[in-house]
Amino acid sequence: MIFNNRLFFIICHSLITISAYSQNNTASPYSMYGIGNIENKGDAINMGMGHTGLALSATNYINTINPASLSSMDSLTMLFNLQVRGTLSTFETSSEQQTNFNSNINGFSMAFKVNPRWGMGFSLSPYSNVGYKIKSEKYLIGTTGTYPVTYEGEGGVIELGWSNGIEVFRNFSVGLKTSLLWGTVDVIETSEYPNILGQTIYNSHSYHINNFNLEYSFQYTLPLNRYKLSFGGIYSSETSLNTWFKQRVYTAGDVEYYSERMNADNLFLPTSYGGGVALQKEKTWLLAFDYHAGNWSNINLANTTHKTRDTQQFNVGIQYSPQKNMYQSIFNRMQYRLGAFYADRYLTIKDVELNEKGVTAGLTIPLKNRSLLNLGYEYKMGGSLKNGLIKENFHSVKLGLTFNESWFRKSVFK
Repeated sequence: MIFNNRLFFIICHSLITISAYSQNNTASPYSMYGIGNIENKGDAINMGMGHTGLALSATNYINTINPASLSSMDSLTMLFNLQVRGTLSTFETSSEQQTNFNSNINGFSMAFKVNPRWGMGFSLSPYSNVGYKIKSEKYLIGTTGTYPVTYEGEGGVIELGWSNGIEVFRNFSVGLKTSLLWGTVDVIETSEYPNILGQTIYNSHSYHINNFNLEYSFQYTLPLNRYKLSFGGIYSSETSLNTWFKQRVYTAGDVEYYSERMNADNLFLPTSYGGGVALQKEKTWLLAFDYHAGNWSNINLANTTHKTRDTQQFNVGIQYSPQKNMYQSIFNRMQYRLGAFYADRYLTIKDVELNEKGVTAGLTIPLKNRSLLNLGYEYKMGGSLKNGLIKENFHSVKLGLTFNESWFRKSVFK
């Protein structure tokens, strides 16, 4: 009972923290466009395997990448998962370099079996992140004099998901995820006029975004003697995000010059789809490959003249599980992972097509009561030094704690 009370406290704290997160979860200057930098789905297990997951089952963890996987859960358990992430990022131009560190609760999920063929789950996590601070200068109209200007943005979009996976017939399952997307992006332009007005002027835009999104998926497993070959797929149609903003112009002394709520051009999420395959050998070796694509070229971003393009993403990962015997050394009972990925960004800035690539690693440490401590590490490179752009490097660590509760196990008394 004490454990359940602690678990309830963790769940409530996670919901409050993620729902109210207005602090920056990124420091990337490229997050200033659209809805920001879109998060990779999945937990520390998926991260360690190069962010793969479309063809992975969910026997002992919650696979939020493919809702169809929930049908493979153990019918006697309820799983809870809490994710925390920290990122050390370096940004480099042709003449300067800057380092930032960001950390926060990265997600919460829970899942259980409704009946032997139907698994259900709920998740709350960031869908996209905005966080940047850029210093510049502007010319005074009609003069050669300048004044300093700072552009700042923070916030992002949160996803509250309800996932269902149903086994239609043996080894074949379909899934549906219904998501509520909502969030706020605050953009502030700070102009300092110390030699003219003797004060600082703030021009803020607070964008509010919301709507529902649907994802459809499937998983199929083909037993092959000592091996198991699995396939997975996912599809989501184009979604319009309702958008409005409030603009305020005020001074450092909070003297308000202007304030008004206005409609904005709606933001859009593109039609996206993906497929994956996984090969497992007697629960020892697991090799997975995922492919994702998005039709971003059909999407116009609000308040920017930069171009969008169709995207592709390739993910590959491997997992090794030495032993499953509880009496073996803990190092033999751990799971070890490696992975790599390549992904296009949906933006083309100054005729430069941006992309990301990286390598990952991870492990799972078994705890008491079948709970798991999952660790994932990612080194990612992005951006570019071409045409005056910024190159990015990220070192990210994700820690996940999975509680395995036997809430549906009936006690037998003799």
